[in-house]
Amino acid sequence: MRFYRATRFLFPNSLRLRMFAICFVGTHVPLFALIGWEAWRGAIGWTPVIVVLIAMLAGTAFSLAAINALLQPVRASARALRAMSDGKAAPLDQMDSRDLMGALIASVNRAATSAGERMRELGEAANRDALTGLLNRRGFHALIEGGEGEEERPGGTLALIDIDHFKAINDDHGHGAGDHVLRLFAQRLIAGLRRGDVIARWGGEEFLIFLPATTMGDARAIIDRLAGESRMEPVAAIGGCAITFSAGLTPWVAGHPHEAALLRVDAALYAAKRAGRDCIRETAGMTLSA
Repeated sequence: MRFYRATRFLFPNSLRLRMFAICFVGTHVPLFALIGWEAWRGAIGWTPVIVVLIAMLAGTAFSLAAINALLQPVRASARALRAMSDGKAAPLDQMDSRDLMGALIASVNRAATSAGERMRELGEAANRDALTGLLNRRGFHALIEGGEGEEERPGGTLALIDIDHFKAINDDHGHGAGDHVLRLFAQRLIAGLRRGDVIARWGGEEFLIFLPATTMGDARAIIDRLAGESRMEPVAAIGGCAITFSAGLTPWVAGHPHEAALLRVDAALYAAKRAGRDCIRETAGMTLSA
């Protein structure tokens, strides 16, 4: 590092030109020695001097080109490190060599792999609800909006569920008990729904479910079954009464914005609450495309 810093005055912004200057001086020492020897003898033979000069210039050009090629792994490593700083971890082609360049590439690849895993973990954590392990709002939107366009995505049914009288749990038993109920309820939803169904904790005691390629009638049957299980085998009770839930249902027709469906399912949930809770309400006027 000392020599690197000491030579920066030559070409501060170009390592290649700095190396060229060092190579030029180093390879021309024999020429300087020849000229000095001939001058000391008092008879400079310009023919050998010119021949040696041309040979040394050719050797310098070759050396510079070779060094430039040998530095390619350094440039590739620098680009990879810049990409990592921008959040893009892309490992380099592995080198079989065990020399300094091979060790550099191996180190960059280890860093890229570690950075990629860390970014995936952070991305997953940002899209997950820490309490229940379900998707959060951001995760749901990322899943729905990711990949192909909405017009190419299959429709289905959205269900928005709200645990009835959840505030009483926190007020009477504390937030720790409320968190426990939320975790149990999330596990009940995971166990009671299909593998391809999407579940998200929408906020507080609300859970959003997307049932892909499912008609309103089939979705109603699924949510009815979950409601019956909550009454017969509740995850907890308040004052001796089983914890139930209210739900709203709405279709999401393929090609229609999912934001509009979210507004409709929210309205359906509030209709269920106004109807006395522990019931399901649906939006009307739309059907799932075949």
